Amino acid sequence: MNEEKCKRTMDGYRWRCPVSKCRTTTSIRKGSLFEGSKIRLTQLVMMIYLWTIDVSQRQIAFEAHVSKRTMVNWTKKLRKICSVEMERRGTLIGGISQGVALEKKGGLGGKVSTIFRDNCS
Repeated sequence: MNEEKCKRTMDGYRWRCPVSKCRTTTSIRKGSLFEGSKIRLTQLVMMIYLWTIDVSQRQIAFEAHVSKRTMVNWTKKLRKICSVEMERRGTLIGGISQGVALEKKGGLGGKVSTIFRDNCS
């Protein structure tokens, strides 16, 4: 598949099969976490970037021009993806005699913190 510009799609691009007899087209979102979303890719990328640098959901919603509810839903989706990937990889956090602070963010930026300390040697 080759990427090509397409004014009829929300993002302005689509995939097209280069074989002249085929020429099938498909969304550039197909098979990705963006499939099915009605939000522009530029907004989604901005939301994900701001989320990774720990910007509040309220501020992300404002900057990306999406509703707070949309941001809450995407935050849940991103957290789920991260936790599944960490479990799949067997990623451990902390270590022997290392304190680990786990932070859970409430709905629109409210924070509740829990601290776990591993004092085993």
